[in-house]
Amino acid sequence: MTVYQNTRKLKGEYGHHHDLPVRAEDGTYVAVEEEKRKRWKQYFESIINRPDPPTLADISEAEEDLDINLGNTYVTEVNEAIH
Repeated sequence: MTVYQNTRKLKGEYGHHHDLPVRAEDGTYVAVEEEKRKRWKQYFESIINRPDPPTLADISEAEEDLDINLGNTYVTEVNEAIH
């Protein structure tokens, strides 16, 4: 199950959308499920694997630290946040 499918399941939307079209880079539609997965992988890799920007932003350090709970996250909390 994908992250998208898990999120929809947590939201309570259990419908299956396996037949939705996916476009290849050339604009044609990909129909085979395995090819769809490969295309999504290719798409996200192209977004994530970008070169560093030529100049980095000059961001100053925060004036105060925020109290952030880094403990365990539970399904009920995620479900409440989604709704």
